Amino acid sequence: RARTSVRAVTAHLLAVACATVCLASSAEAQRTLKSVGRDFEYGIRDILHVWASPLHADRQEWMTFAASAAFVGATLVIDDDVQRAMARHPRSAFMRGLDVFREGHKSGLIDLGSGKRLQPLSGVLYLLGFAFDSRALRDAGMGCASTQQANILVHHGSYAIISRERPLTANGDQYDIELGAGPWREHSFYGGHAGNIMGCVTYWNERFDLGPAEPVLYLVAIGVGLGRVADQRHWLSHTVTGMLGGHAVGRVIGRRARARANGAPDHALGPFGGDLLLSTGRSSGEQTVVVGWRRAF
Repeated sequence: RARTSVRAVTAHLLAVACATVCLASSAEAQRTLKSVGRDFEYGIRDILHVWASPLHADRQEWMTFAASAAFVGATLVIDDDVQRAMARHPRSAFMRGLDVFREGHKSGLIDLGSGKRLQPLSGVLYLLGFAFDSRALRDAGMGCASTQQANILVHHGSYAIISRERPLTANGDQYDIELGAGPWREHSFYGGHAGNIMGCVTYWNERFDLGPAEPVLYLVAIGVGLGRVADQRHWLSHTVTGMLGGHAVGRVIGRRARARANGAPDHALGPFGGDLLLSTGRSSGEQTVVVGWRRAF
């Protein structure tokens, strides 16, 4: 029954996403094998651009990063207080509101933060875009997939660098933090579900004009993240980290995709301000792939 509910929720969300994106779209592109190859090329470019972002960030972006880090530090201090408050008031209005985003609930909404759910959803959106010749749906699928993949390297890299007990097994010790990789119970930093869903939601809202659906999508993303806190899978500070990171990645990739849809040239910044080159073509009758870097002096 639980699996059926999850599938039903996913199907409804997919239908809503398709309808919303199609209504929000103002430009369509004829589907061809070449356009599909270009979509994947753009997806890879977007991922590379995100990974190279520390090398080309400007002063304003570094200030935003510093402010985000300070905010995460502030939530770190109250991590144990938040967990105790949730445990002491399980039937408060706030906690009842989170019920639909928690593990075991028949809605299955918590699964929307999992890559195992988002990647198939992205694939279906892209295939529908190809079938119905919709540039918007193709972008919706490719953008969410690229955002999630750009997140995943940083996410798993954090597990290899920092080990922190999940609230479920930490016995209230919020400062049980060590350097180096650890087992699953120490994979609290940072919230993967929160980062994944926030990244896709932010991408969709940046790429398309979704109107009233925009705040609803953000509320779902926040609910998924807080549901993981309520289930003692992540501390609040780690969920906030995931949300901020996902939002940043989704915003960057969403704006790049929107600019392309409006006719702006695409580029992927590489090390030292150069351009990462990634292109496909044919030479002497054979398919070729060119990968490189260039910078004008």
